[in-house]
Amino acid sequence: MTLHDRKQRFEVIYVANYADILAYVRRRIDSHDDAADALAETFTTAWRRLDDIPEGREARLWLFGVARRVLANDRRAESRRVCWNGSAGSSPCGRSRPGPAAYSPACARRSRS
Repeated sequence: MTLHDRKQRFEVIYVANYADILAYVRRRIDSHDDAADALAETFTTAWRRLDDIPEGREARLWLFGVARRVLANDRRAESRRVCWNGSAGSSPCGRSRPGPAAYSPACARRSRS
């Protein structure tokens, strides 16, 4: 597939699914900026994996799956940020990178349950 064909296929997929994927993401994220970031990451993944996207209506389902995983990754990252007790670049135990001791006990208990 030539670069022109790839661009054309991506454009067709993007135009056909943009509104539905945006609505899906916005229902799950309060911030418009975060929703835009998740949407951009979803379509960036689609571009990188264009050859893996199924044809026809299956492409829509594939994109919803990507968006779901992007949102799950964002939630996990946010929970790590919330659990972090130290300031940027340092931890309560004096390490320069977060380690197991850098997370609060409440977050540790919550992650085990």
